[in-house]
Amino acid sequence: EKLFTTAAALQRFGPDGTLVTTVVPAPLATLDGGGVLSGDLYLVGGGDPSLGDTGLRDLARQVKAAGIRRISGSVRGDDSLFDRRRGGPRTGYSLDPDIGGSLSALTWQHGTTGDGGPALVATRRFARLLRSEGISYSRAPALGRVPASGAPPAPTAVHASPPMSSLITTTNVYSDNFYAEMLLKALGARFGRGGRVVGEEMHARHQPVD
Repeated sequence: EKLFTTAAALQRFGPDGTLVTTVVPAPLATLDGGGVLSGDLYLVGGGDPSLGDTGLRDLARQVKAAGIRRISGSVRGDDSLFDRRRGGPRTGYSLDPDIGGSLSALTWQHGTTGDGGPALVATRRFARLLRSEGISYSRAPALGRVPASGAPPAPTAVHASPPMSSLITTTNVYSDNFYAEMLLKALGARFGRGGRVVGEEMHARHQPVD
């Protein structure tokens, strides 16, 4: 099943395709001359299974380079690209140890999870890395979808995953269930009917992708 999944990913995304994590301000947020962003800052997950400290630190440094020094609101994680099911049917879509991580459009360190779920874990880690770059925020990190009002905000920071060829190599050579499940959801989100339907169809008879 991993071969079917990765062949589809290779065909649809292409060998150089990537999964992108972005940082965007709230649509009506403004940045003043002192570097204060009036509003929330969103970490938007793109389904990258490889996202870890290197990627989040890259994003934090880009935020600093954009001139932001203080966020008057909160750092929020947006994991709306995928559904909120953390595993497959075998566990009633709750966390499945055989997958090796908790599924989400926004994850850190191979789907590490905890209180609030994997997206909040990733958001809290990103917020800590912002602080290490000298960027403060007024309210505790939280989850939230980027508001749809107004024109879509331009990204403040962008981090791309390794190319699809590399993600596929990790999936197949190491038989990585987490990567396979994440690629499956990414296919659904990008080319199907959302980051859930493809996974449910493929899971009709099986548990984690073997």
